Amino acid sequence: MSGQKKILFLFSLLLIAACFASDGKFSAKLTASPQSAAGVYWKAQKICGKEFHLALQKEKWLPLKGVSDEKFVREATYMYAPVPVIKSNKDSLRTGILKEIELLSAEGKNMAPAVICTFTPGEKSTVFLYGQNINDGKVSTFAVISGDHRDNKRRYRSVKGQLTFSGGPQPVTAVRIHHGSGTGCQLQKFAFFDRSGRKIPFRNAKAQRDLFSAELARPVMLDDLKITFSTAPYRISIKDFPPELSRILQKVPFHKQQLPRDILL
Repeated sequence: MSGQKKILFLFSLLLIAACFASDGKFSAKLTASPQSAAGVYWKAQKICGKEFHLALQKEKWLPLKGVSDEKFVREATYMYAPVPVIKSNKDSLRTGILKEIELLSAEGKNMAPAVICTFTPGEKSTVFLYGQNINDGKVSTFAVISGDHRDNKRRYRSVKGQLTFSGGPQPVTAVRIHHGSGTGCQLQKFAFFDRSGRKIPFRNAKAQRDLFSAELARPVMLDDLKITFSTAPYRISIKDFPPELSRILQKVPFHKQQLPRDILL
């Protein structure tokens, strides 16, 4: 036996001797945790009144005829309890569509096609495309408002903007704003101000999915009117379990369904 092998053999003997006490019982001094030493007895713990629960993917087992009524299926807990998640404006991340704006006179005439509309973004990086379409008299054309969504901190925030007008001292009594794509990109939080920043109250407001209309509480000169708004943000909401499933889950342990990745951003 070479000198190196002798040293390794002697070291092994010393290690074995250190692991055993003089009475032959295993010593826990060299273990990471004394509780993990051999011979430790762990008392079975009860969870929801049982020491053992069988977890099944019930959405796959319950439709099986001749199996779904078996006791082990009926008493099994949910491996994946479906979490009700509702997403709104999923396809319009920091983006809004402004189709047409109507500025109505006391006689009901739309004055918008004859005026100049100016858009001012709330953020310098906001992009405003096809602005000439918002007062061309056509609901089929549109302008696009899009904010920078590369920054995670702002990714789910609304994009703010305002419209001002020039075209003469004509009084405006009501406003109609067509927006959205039918499935997303809606605008929201419409408000009216004069050039000095004073808020103009309105009445008889109607907020439909793609149309907002309101009457101004007092006539405002066209050059003095300012309209502010924001895009509808992308929202993810978690709802409660259905009542029947909720009653079941209160009595048994369960594992929740994997939530969408974007809910954590």
